Amino acid sequence: MVLFENDWIMLTEKEAIVYVVVKKEGYSLKEFEPVLKKFKRIKLNGFQALQSVFLNCSKEEQEIGYWLPPIEIVIARDGMAATMYINDHPATLFQDELMMNKQIKEAAENAGVQYGYLTLSLETVLLGKPTVIAKGQPPQTGEDAKITYKSFPKKKPQILDNGRANHYDINFIQEVKKDEWLGEKIPAKKGIPGKSVLGQRIEAMDGKDFMLVYDEKSIYEKESSGIVTIHALFDGVIEHPYPPLSVQKHLQIPSDVGVETGNLEFTGSITIRGTILPGFTVKATGDILIESKEGVTGAELIQSTHGDVYVCGGIYGNKITKVMAGQNIYVQYTNDCYLAAKETIFISTYAISTDMKAQNIRVDENKGKLIGGRICAKNSIHAAWVGNQLGRKTDLIISLPDRKDSLKKIKEKSDEIENLEHDLKDLRGKLAQLHKFLHKMMPAQRQTYDKIASNIKEKESQIEIIEYEIDEILHLLKSSGNEKISITKAAYPETTLQIGSERSTIQQMTKGEFKLESGVLNV
Repeated sequence: MVLFENDWIMLTEKEAIVYVVVKKEGYSLKEFEPVLKKFKRIKLNGFQALQSVFLNCSKEEQEIGYWLPPIEIVIARDGMAATMYINDHPATLFQDELMMNKQIKEAAENAGVQYGYLTLSLETVLLGKPTVIAKGQPPQTGEDAKITYKSFPKKKPQILDNGRANHYDINFIQEVKKDEWLGEKIPAKKGIPGKSVLGQRIEAMDGKDFMLVYDEKSIYEKESSGIVTIHALFDGVIEHPYPPLSVQKHLQIPSDVGVETGNLEFTGSITIRGTILPGFTVKATGDILIESKEGVTGAELIQSTHGDVYVCGGIYGNKITKVMAGQNIYVQYTNDCYLAAKETIFISTYAISTDMKAQNIRVDENKGKLIGGRICAKNSIHAAWVGNQLGRKTDLIISLPDRKDSLKKIKEKSDEIENLEHDLKDLRGKLAQLHKFLHKMMPAQRQTYDKIASNIKEKESQIEIIEYEIDEILHLLKSSGNEKISITKAAYPETTLQIGSERSTIQQMTKGEFKLESGVLNV
């Protein structure tokens, strides 16, 4: 088929190949441009090859390109769209919108398109731009499992002058009853498959599954209508209001700890309505609350291995009493005793001849007094008054973390987490395979499934604990350099301030915020 002819060239098309015959010399590429604009379906092999044909002036047919179809359908690599390219003047191809859509559909079907056709307007197509003519349906990832735990108020102890506060008891001991709802899991939903423009099914990802993390010795779960809920196995108190959730036994002593009760050692939390008599000991894994307004006198030991110790009154230690807490200590006043807390010691009015050790030590900054004793912290010490007019020797000491040792511990704990996560990946894979057959399992198979699920919870709990330990070390490292001793009213002579190896003894009354500046204590 002859496409174009003049005195210099003849352009023909045979079986979708475009040829040219150069009749005489002198024809240029510039003169050929209008021909290309007229015949938009011509796709040249290259301009250099065409120029060579014109220069050689061969009177034989020379292949210069392809004769493109009027409509070209290109399917995206992912199969989610088909785009139409018009290789001719749109107005010559289409005049009627209905007929146009029919033509385009036929061309698309020939290209393999089976799904997602779009109805196009004539106005849009006549613009001659590439046009999407079909869209696939993307797969929809299923919703992730939703985990909800019962909300518990944060501990906000405020020990007032009278030894109690409106919300002191309410927020300290967070009681739960047997079978009380503690949380739930709405399972992950299955994904909705998609479809490509070629009609192929595209598999969807199911939502991510998450596990309820709790202590199986104190909490049980049950399923109803596909929703898993967890409940307290017995009356008790919440050990901590974050995963892994656990319920502790709660021992309530209606009066004093003394001859009638003997020394107490309890797995759980203890509330003592009275006091602890001289020489007696109270140990608990959870929180210990002593409600007597008179406080405690001469008790030998009050120890919470993982929780807080609250003394609504004060402590007269008689150089015997030791109070130790896995978290915080809250007390009105102290005299002749020893306090140690993993986190913070809070004192409302004064501490006399009391040795202390904690991350932070906070004595009321408006009226709180530290008189005598060795006060050791890792981060900060706060007080209004330190020492007294008689020159009572009082040491305030902040020790600095060993950075090299801390980084070594972080590395060891990170390796431990990595190993646990590797184990978890294997266990979750096994659980996912077994989950498909959950409702068809024999008792022995279900026992295996439950054991794997329990192992997963246990390892997740271990990771939580190690991550908390790493965070604690990181917090200490990040706050390193921010250590301070704050004295808002006055520090008397014979008060010693020490941060790291820098040490200074006060010779005259002073106050302020003391810290290291360029490695030197700013006293």
